[in-house]
Amino acid sequence: SDLTTVQPFDVHGDSTTVGARWQKWVRSFELFCIGRGVTNVDQKKALMLHCGGTDLQDVYFTFEPKEPGDGENVYSVTQKQLSDYFMPQENVPYERHLFRNMTQNSDETVDQYITRLRQS
Repeated sequence: SDLTTVQPFDVHGDSTTVGARWQKWVRSFELFCIGRGVTNVDQKKALMLHCGGTDLQDVYFTFEPKEPGDGENVYSVTQKQLSDYFMPQENVPYERHLFRNMTQNSDETVDQYITRLRQS
């Protein structure tokens, strides 16, 4: 695998984990941009769509064009539109139930368990 780039985002993967996968992908992309020194927002938007792959581009180009508002730029608008699309509405009582029912696995260290709890 090429470690100098970001892997395309799997738009068609498991729909129950798409929100978490999207957040991880955006985090990875942001780190990639920092590492490459990309600061121009137009270039960052284009790079995001390129690195995300053609399936991500297909999703993005179905959105109605939106102009940046106050304090926004083309990259932040693009990222918000995609995040709104991929991030499901949270059912707080259900998420709380899942969190409270989490238990440490037998092959998991305390540190690994705490990390998994924090990621929930």
